Amino acid sequence: MFLNNKKQGWYLTFFYILFALSAFVLAIEDFLFFRISNLIIALQLALFVAMVLIFKEPIDFLFPGIAFIVVMGVGFILFNYQMIGAGDVKFIATASAWFMLLGDIAGFLLLTSLVGGLLALFYLFLGTHIEILRLALANRVVKIMPWAHLEAWVNYEPEIATLKKHKKIVPYGTAVGMACIVMVIIRMMANSL
Repeated sequence: MFLNNKKQGWYLTFFYILFALSAFVLAIEDFLFFRISNLIIALQLALFVAMVLIFKEPIDFLFPGIAFIVVMGVGFILFNYQMIGAGDVKFIATASAWFMLLGDIAGFLLLTSLVGGLLALFYLFLGTHIEILRLALANRVVKIMPWAHLEAWVNYEPEIATLKKHKKIVPYGTAVGMACIVMVIIRMMANSL
C-alpha cells in the first residue's frame, strides 16, 4: 500500500491493541454481568474489516471469513444444547477471524480452552467466593455508571445460602478475552503482527 513496512507494522499493531482493549472490556463485562455487548462485537468486526481493507488484499477476507462461519456454526450447535452462551459464541467467532488472519487460530483456540478450563476449576472450588466478589464489583460499577442502565443485570442483595445452591455459570467470555489479550501480547513481543 502507500505506507512503508515499518509504518504499516505500527498501524497494524494499533489495530490489534484496539482489539485487545475491546476484548478486555468484554471480559470484564462478562465477568461482572454475564453478558457480552453486541455493540463491542460489532466494533471488533468493523475494526477487522477496516484493517483488512486498508492494509491487506480483499482475498484476505476468505480464510478469516470461513473461520468465522465455522466457529459460529459450531457455536450455534453448542448454544442450542445450552453449553455456551450466544455472546460467547459471537466473541469466539470474531476473535477467530482476527487470529486466522495472523495464522494462529489453533493457538488462540487452544489458549482459550486452557484459560476456560482453569476458570471453570476456579469456579468449581471457589464459586461462592467469586460470586460474592463479582456481585460486589458489579454493584459498584452500577453505582459509578448509572447512565449505563446495568441494574437489571445485577442481584443487589445476595444471600450466601442462595449462592451455595446457585447453578455455577462460568463467564466463558472472560476466558476468551484473556486469551485474546495474551495472544496479542505474545505476537507483539515476537514482533509478528
